[in-house]
Amino acid sequence: MLRKLFVDGDRGLVNFSWDAVPPLSLLEGRNGAGKSSLFEALGKVRSLVCKGETATRVFPGAHLSIGTGRALQTYALEVDIGGELLSYRLQIDHHVKGGNPFVQREVLEKVQGGRLFECTEGHAQLFHDDGSAGPSLSVDRARSALSPIPEGPSNTKLTAFKNWLARAWHIQPNPFGMSSDSQKEADEPDPRLANFVSWYRAASGDSEKVARLNQELRGVLDGFVSLNLDKAGRETKALFARFTLDDGKVAEFALEELSEGQRTLIALHALLEFAPEGATLLIDEPDNFLALTEIQPWLMKVEEATEKGRIQVIVASHHPEVINRLWAVHGFIIERSRLGPSTIRRPDPNEGIAPADAVKLGIE
Repeated sequence: MLRKLFVDGDRGLVNFSWDAVPPLSLLEGRNGAGKSSLFEALGKVRSLVCKGETATRVFPGAHLSIGTGRALQTYALEVDIGGELLSYRLQIDHHVKGGNPFVQREVLEKVQGGRLFECTEGHAQLFHDDGSAGPSLSVDRARSALSPIPEGPSNTKLTAFKNWLARAWHIQPNPFGMSSDSQKEADEPDPRLANFVSWYRAASGDSEKVARLNQELRGVLDGFVSLNLDKAGRETKALFARFTLDDGKVAEFALEELSEGQRTLIALHALLEFAPEGATLLIDEPDNFLALTEIQPWLMKVEEATEKGRIQVIVASHHPEVINRLWAVHGFIIERSRLGPSTIRRPDPNEGIAPADAVKLGIE
């Protein structure tokens, strides 16, 4: 679970520090304040470390903070994994004129003491879980040196950190891109949920979770009966939703035949049900296609899942129902003055008329 996040040099995030990230958070702020930038910053680290992408692709020079005069970007995470705090720090150097950004420094260590990995300008040193030195090697500075390290019996903590980072999903639902068909299974949903059916196809192997999801959806979609994956070709499967009609008959609709709100609702409930244990979900505007009555049951499931410690959820939303339910206990305000740096804080009690009204009036 993410406990601390520091970003310096990425667009409006200059010496930006979020020092106590709770299991459930609601991020509020004007457009351009830095909510999406914060989500994307964590996504960049994930792409570098978990997907093996290059620094040039993940950290374009256009995202350097304006006006600081610095060409160094720093990202630092503190993560609670099984009760132990691990700290990861990454520095991306853009100093070479006309050249590509590269990984200047990358460190993973235990907060209570004990380095697990260190790489400085292409020279990497691996440490065992007990702190003893492991192999050292020269690496490609264009990529994360942490990324290719295989799992082993002596580096379980390093592996646990990479596994957590792989389960930090940035989601911004776009039902217009959700296809009914799937050619193959997907290990994770993509940010816009375009591959939702492929991910559902893989996750639906757990029949108990499928049964729970169908039960939840019966409570929020009128006439809903069940989701069903059917063959649509040699390798292709398609997702259908069954509904009971007014005359009592059951009709089946392909996912693409449902409304945008129905598709979004199905995907949001599936995210909570199928997200792996310990996942951190960064959900950007989950409610764009939902009515007030539709978002409340989902929020209740979010609160239940985070209270049990099964997952962590960070939501950015302007929806009045989301704000009214989560603001007082879980709200955080991200602020940015003109082109200055973004900051984050808890709301002042004196700002709290009706939370949704506060946002509409610009008090946030």
